[in-house]
Amino acid sequence: EIQVTTLAVPFDALVDKAQIAIPRGNGPDLIIFAHDKVGVWARDKLIQPLGDFATGARLKRFLPQTVKPLVFERAVYGLPLAFKSNVLFYNKKLVPKPPKTVAEMVAIAKKLTDKKAGSFGLAYDASDLYFHASWLHAYGGRVFDEKARTLAINSPEAVAAVEAVRDLHKKHKVLPKGMQGFVITAMFNEGKVGMVFNGPWFLSEIEKGVSFGVAVLPEVAPGKPMKPYLGSEAVMLSAKTKVRAAALQLADYLTSDEAALTRITKGRQLVANRKIYEDPKFSNDPVLRIFRAQADLAVPMPNAVEANVAWSPYSNALRKVIFGTTAAPVALKTAAD
Repeated sequence: EIQVTTLAVPFDALVDKAQIAIPRGNGPDLIIFAHDKVGVWARDKLIQPLGDFATGARLKRFLPQTVKPLVFERAVYGLPLAFKSNVLFYNKKLVPKPPKTVAEMVAIAKKLTDKKAGSFGLAYDASDLYFHASWLHAYGGRVFDEKARTLAINSPEAVAAVEAVRDLHKKHKVLPKGMQGFVITAMFNEGKVGMVFNGPWFLSEIEKGVSFGVAVLPEVAPGKPMKPYLGSEAVMLSAKTKVRAAALQLADYLTSDEAALTRITKGRQLVANRKIYEDPKFSNDPVLRIFRAQADLAVPMPNAVEANVAWSPYSNALRKVIFGTTAAPVALKTAAD
């Protein structure tokens, strides 16, 4: 009875299109995006709270850590479709058994590193805050103090985290400079790197014939696991929709257990629905099982408006410390200022 028109928009263009179109009464009735924009979009009145539609019974069908990030100023602004986080990908021919500790990871990586041959033990975008967050949280640091609503960039814990990564590059020489996107993909597919920190999107980039495994990120010390950012990908309701009831009906269907079963089966999506993981077919799947376990050891990306300013300065600080000559306390203070 409800006719739906879908429009795929490239990730980088979606934010700009939404911010331009929705305030003018255009754009979609529903928009699918990661939760970190909830605060900004709620402030700018691009999306609206779900109100009484977000009942306890409805929200119970999702993993709790995928719902919490969609709450902003005590209102729920979306229903979760899927979750995303980094895990450890490893080439089984090079790394028969994944490391459980960072010390083990470094030891394995050293054996695989041959700079002249262009081979390395570990590769990931170390100067990107999204990937660095795993280290930051492991050392007890945060980017943003949610309770005090203040940035917490310049801390002893943050210094320790970035210095640990700097050692991977400068001391242990297992982490190369300039590793991003498809460069990492190509190296992994060619057997030029043994281990990679990456998210579920990486699965579709690995070539057939490459024997790989996934594992939960290692511990920096006993009882101190690396904790990546958790992204909750959700369907949100436009503040300008003229068909609220129909849009909510569609949102409810898209996030139903029935639809989640289709999404995980057909698209291998890491769905947010708890019931799906009660099925041994999915709970025992070697890839899905690891991502599900990592979700319990992850920290939701901040959704507060103020947190958005941190990404670029923090990433610049990481680049200066890990691959440059700037001292960590100096770089982080500059980023905080």
